[in-house]
Amino acid sequence: MVSTPDAETTEPPLLVEEKSPPRRFVFFVDDMEVQTMTRRKLVKNATALLDELREGDLAAVVRPTGLHRVAQSYTTDLAAARQALTEAIESCKVRGDAPGAAEIRAMRNALENAANEGDRKIAKAAYAQQALARSRQRLAQIRALIGSLAGVEGRKVLVLVVYGISSVPGRDAYVQEDYMAMGPDRSGTDWLRLVDLNPEIDDLARTASANGVTIYAVEPQIPYGMMELRTAASRPSGTTYDRRSHASVNQSIGQENLRELLHYRGQTLTSLTEKTGGKWFRGEATTDDLFRQVASDLRVYYSLAYRATGEPDQPRRIEVRIRNRPDLQARTRTEVVDKSRQREMDDLVMASLLFPRDVNELRMSVTAGTPVRGTNIFTAPLDIVIPLDVLTFLQTADDQYTATLEIHFTTAGRDNDYTNSGRHRQSVTISAKQHAARAGTTYRFKTGVEVPRGVTRIAVGVMDPASRLTAFGTVEVTAE
Repeated sequence: MVSTPDAETTEPPLLVEEKSPPRRFVFFVDDMEVQTMTRRKLVKNATALLDELREGDLAAVVRPTGLHRVAQSYTTDLAAARQALTEAIESCKVRGDAPGAAEIRAMRNALENAANEGDRKIAKAAYAQQALARSRQRLAQIRALIGSLAGVEGRKVLVLVVYGISSVPGRDAYVQEDYMAMGPDRSGTDWLRLVDLNPEIDDLARTASANGVTIYAVEPQIPYGMMELRTAASRPSGTTYDRRSHASVNQSIGQENLRELLHYRGQTLTSLTEKTGGKWFRGEATTDDLFRQVASDLRVYYSLAYRATGEPDQPRRIEVRIRNRPDLQARTRTEVVDKSRQREMDDLVMASLLFPRDVNELRMSVTAGTPVRGTNIFTAPLDIVIPLDVLTFLQTADDQYTATLEIHFTTAGRDNDYTNSGRHRQSVTISAKQHAARAGTTYRFKTGVEVPRGVTRIAVGVMDPASRLTAFGTVEVTAE
């Protein structure tokens, strides 16, 4: 009789399912004038995207201006997000005073009432300045939204429903005749003060890519007011036209204005979306295409990584090819940037104005005094206090101890965001005796921040570069 050992009995290994980090969706709904049918399509398709949210995903709705810019903070409540998104889109009714369209109407009226060529130049220059201020405000707020997603794991999607952000604001006011009138040497161009925002826009797209944010955008409707500009954009003052030829002449001029407008707005959206791996669409018929695209990308995607080398804040181009399949094209981020510590803090401080950061590792307190009026601006005094025992002190050769603080700030007016920002590097030096007794002692840093008249919010961020500990705080001041 042969005996055999009992067969070993083993339990199957315990499989632990790794739960993916929650995804974040931010909907930025611009102040626009959108017709009723287009608004209904937007609401239908935008809210349908919310159905793609899975348990734990977060959604937020943000507007560019007004007291309640954050229409809905990050929430997992699908019903709350749906309501906020619906209300934001439905508020974009045709009313005549929406930014952008109102700028065009104001220029149209000024051109029609211009007494001479000088008045016409002033009208166009005023339009360019208004368009520049609006574009910069929108870009700053988009930067804040991107910053709010920095350091967060998981998929991050920013959906822009925009009126249009020109890369060269005001360029659409000037037609070929304006440039021909300058002469070959472009003499007399002091009144033509256009600003090229393409470098800022490209940098913003790289920042989004560095933070893992994919941007999608839709410009749902050709701007109101641009068609009305056809009969005023290049009409020499005091000149009469035959009614039959007048319409055709100004039709072509108006089309030139429109082409310029759409071209430079397209530049902005192309950079923001393509550099981050997203897409953008224009026109009422494409609103469903945008949200279908986002939903499709969320279901199927890939992730690649590599270790960056070289200097920070320098863009690096990326090209992805499918091996042995030249017929297929991978849609991916085209550029990335390895952000420096200072730049990352700048973004986080700006973002804290929209979404306050509940981080205070340095146990900082910040207070603001009453703004003091200067020649053309107010200065708000700031008082920042930090316990010494949380700072990292390094002993120096002369038996002293030194710590370093990086202090960042950004200000935002109630209606005009991000009016001022800056950073300051401060050294804190104490003796060996003070170092031994630093527990219970605080360091106070006093400074002043320029603010405009009215209500201003000031966000402050402080970092100890040795320990990488940070702290954030927000205060509000009123300058009268």
